[in-house]
Amino acid sequence: LLHKNLSANVGAIVKSLSIVSDDVFLCVLPFYYSFGNSVLHTHMVAGGTLVLLNQVMYPNEILKAIEQHQCTGFAGVPSIYITLIKKTNFSNYNLSSLRYVTQAGGPLSREFIGRVSHALSGIDFVVMYGQTEAASRISYLPAQLLDARPGSVGKGIEGVTITVEDPDGNECAAEEKGEICVRGENVMQGYWSNPEATAQVLKDGKLHTGDMGYKDKDGYLYIVGRQSEILKISEHRVSPYEIEEVLLQHEAVEECAVIGCSHSQMGQFVKAYVVSNTDDIAVNQLKKYCQQFLASYKIPKEIEFVDSLPKTSSGKIKRAELGC
Repeated sequence: LLHKNLSANVGAIVKSLSIVSDDVFLCVLPFYYSFGNSVLHTHMVAGGTLVLLNQVMYPNEILKAIEQHQCTGFAGVPSIYITLIKKTNFSNYNLSSLRYVTQAGGPLSREFIGRVSHALSGIDFVVMYGQTEAASRISYLPAQLLDARPGSVGKGIEGVTITVEDPDGNECAAEEKGEICVRGENVMQGYWSNPEATAQVLKDGKLHTGDMGYKDKDGYLYIVGRQSEILKISEHRVSPYEIEEVLLQHEAVEECAVIGCSHSQMGQFVKAYVVSNTDDIAVNQLKKYCQQFLASYKIPKEIEFVDSLPKTSSGKIKRAELGC
């Protein structure tokens, strides 16, 4: 990434979130993570204040810090918001100073977006989408469109053009799934000393993100999942996030992660790792629950209960460490 890539993206983020020098932002994300790095740069440019907190595992400390420092902004990945909803009571804290919160780093289910926005009534909840290769931010959905465009990550941030393309490089029609491709001053020059990897993602002046998605008829973008994470079950292509969204709605499920495991006939089958908040739940109960919401081929064939899920320091689940 060149200075001009970072500068272009920082300016667009500052404008989209209306960040000003009076803002006080609680940052729980590490600065070596592109999301956390963008928080640092945007507030340096705007002359705002950052409050640093390295206690993601203690969700009540997050709300306590917002109250104590009268923070106006906060950012988190999905697992942080899920933990806040399931393990804290927002009404126990005075969060009236908050102006907005942002979410990126992976899809957060519609249900949890609704629960967070309800708990933070009157506070802007901004859904964002990005990649390190695009200097962090690619798109955002303004808070006022949260109910009108559920599940969307919005449209390209200023200076960014987004297309959804089929394997032949043709732009997909509305509602048709394909790879998300990006143009803009924020796009990287390439991977350091790795021209082969660079050539795989930078083609025809576009960044090929490796993310699958689609646009609705009005041009709003929706993420399906990483190409590498899409499950191939017989003739079906299934996003693990769709299955996780259903599992997370069960009251006994604290966290979960879904992967595809090899199968001689079907190609892959669904396996779910579940962190439960009770010992009083069985595999068959969860499978029966899933039957209410999922097609038969999407229901986890295997469910393994675990004490915790492997995560990065920013709170993102390390799916590659989950085996079959």
